[in-house]
Amino acid sequence: MTPLMDESLIMFEGLYPLIGILVLVFLAIVNIRQGHVGRPSIVANVVLLWQIFYPRWYLLPSQIQLYLNVGTIIAIVAGISYLTKISLPTEYYKFAFIGYSAISILIIISTWNLLI
Repeated sequence: MTPLMDESLIMFEGLYPLIGILVLVFLAIVNIRQGHVGRPSIVANVVLLWQIFYPRWYLLPSQIQLYLNVGTIIAIVAGISYLTKISLPTEYYKFAFIGYSAISILIIISTWNLLI
């Protein structure tokens, strides 16, 4: 599977993704309290996922590759919607909360970083 992320956008190595993970812990608490995830957070979460997993792309199972590629599409839609101030359907936010909120991202990172 081909990654839907341009390698030139992978700019954080080493410590920076770890700082991002700490921020995600805080955001996960906020997401749980609010019960939803905002469009800027969706974009940021997907970008962080790529920063962590892109260097290992070809080692990842195809399910995680698909998850990252779908996340890219979700993030593009969220970014365009946010910039144009166009509202998205409730189902989009529900799907994004389940799949790309800080809580979900932490689960994916913790699960796959231990296995790879």
